[in-house]
Amino acid sequence: MVTEYIDDAIEHESQGNLHLAIDCYRKALEGLEKTGTPIDIASLADKLGNLYETLGEIIFAEQYYEAALKIFKSVGDHQGIARGYGNLAYISETRGDLRRATAYYQDSLSIYMDLNDQQGIATTYGYLGIICKKRDKLSEAAELYQKALKINQELDDQAAIACQFNNLGNLHEMSGELDQAEALFLKALEINQSIKSDWGLADVYNNLGMVRQKRKDTEQSIAYYEQALNINHKLKNNWGVACQYNNIAEVFVLQLQFKKAHEFYNKALSLFENIGAKPEIEEVQKNIADLIRIEAEKSSGT
Repeated sequence: MVTEYIDDAIEHESQGNLHLAIDCYRKALEGLEKTGTPIDIASLADKLGNLYETLGEIIFAEQYYEAALKIFKSVGDHQGIARGYGNLAYISETRGDLRRATAYYQDSLSIYMDLNDQQGIATTYGYLGIICKKRDKLSEAAELYQKALKINQELDDQAAIACQFNNLGNLHEMSGELDQAEALFLKALEINQSIKSDWGLADVYNNLGMVRQKRKDTEQSIAYYEQALNINHKLKNNWGVACQYNNIAEVFVLQLQFKKAHEFYNKALSLFENIGAKPEIEEVQKNIADLIRIEAEKSSGT
């Protein structure tokens, strides 16, 4: 029965029916807890955490990640332990707890270095770079992204190379260097199109939208954001969907389409609240307050 449940889950997952996949994986996990090995149980718990994370249900994701990590520790599976720390780091990052996220990522990096796992090292450098970017430590972020990119190029990991082009482009975009940012994003776009990576394409369309938004090219900006939105809907990535709602609302503000802006900000806020993404909730609430202020100024003619 366990094998049948897993087969059904894989089929549901391939069709984008993640809730049905979760139901089947949970039934499989119940069976494995009676007859399976600890590694099998931990691996399936880890998988369930991944699916809940994709859906933005981080409370459930964290529960499964913690359960998996506990088992990996008990059997001395260092790869599993490193992955578990990385998973919990991402949960902490989503909640805005960057200090805890950094500690988890550093624990993960230390293990990958002991194992000489180059892919794990590169991936964790990239994640630590993102944390530095969120703390406005852009030079440290750039150094970490370059370390990741060098390893990715040595491994010829095209998806990861595209990811680092995206990350480096973000730093240029934050610094106002839009030409350099767009050039890197277009490199990432070309790779993601060639390897047909929906996750990668969603990220790069989002980033190209940001560049066009800063250039006040609102029509092209919305076009890019809508491409990212459609892919995130397809992936059932609620966090990504919420980000695009927020981005599209910002462009509507630039176009003085205030009613549409309110609509999309409220959609974003609802999803972020369901996810429990504290930094994003605060950002959207600030955006709504700014919008109300702008509306009042326009109404009074100031």
